[in-house]
Formats: sequence, C-alpha cells, structure tokens
Amino acid sequence: MSHELDFLQPVATWRNANAINNWISKQFNINAPIHCPVVLSRDLLRELYSCCKTVLEACVDKDGNININTKVCKKLLPCNENYKGYGYHNDYIQDIKDTMSTISTIMLTTNFDKSNVLYVSDW
Repeated sequence: MSHELDFLQPVATWRNANAINNWISKQFNINAPIHCPVVLSRDLLRELYSCCKTVLEACVDKDGNININTKVCKKLLPCNENYKGYGYHNDYIQDIKDTMSTISTIMLTTNFDKSNVLYVSDW
C-alpha cells in the first residue's frame, strides 16, 4: 500500500508587494490584511503574469528607462492605498519584475496535476 505525504514547501515570498497582494485579494474577494491560504491555479498565475507583462511594457521602455504609466498600473495592478508600500515608483516596477520571475519559476517547477500553489497574506 502506498501513502503519499502531504506537505507544504515555500516556493516564493512577496515582501511588501502591495499591488500583487491587492490583485490576488481581488480575485478571491478578500478584504482583510490576513487571510487563509488560497489556491493559485495555473490559469490564475498566467493571468497575473499577463497583467505584469502589460504593465511593464507600458512603464519601461526598450532601453530599460522607467516612465510610470499610472493609468495602466491602476487598471491592471492597482495598489491598495490602505497598506504600506503604496505607490507607483521604481519599487513597484521591481515587484512586477520579481513577480514575473517567480511565476516563471513556479510554472516550470510545479506539477499542477499533483500540487497546489497556495498564497497566504499577512499584512
């Protein structure tokens, strides 16, 4: 008889990534700074990646210069004004880049048929 072990393994940390937490919270209609784990499906991660890519394309030119397009940021990945880390600036762009890298790694290393990717927020 075979028994599979269920375990949690951290795969990523978003530190003060206000807009990312806000986006995930909105997907699950969560209005609290601390919430129970939610499952980030492959499709949801792809959607978040797409939003990040669009924001970067609107805010960073081909030479890597940052010119924040707040209209696009607020439409696709708005910050939650009630939490620290609020604002559209270089740190916001770095959070977007880090998120894209994190999602790429998760997509390459996760077997979504056997594993769940959980997100927990603690603000």
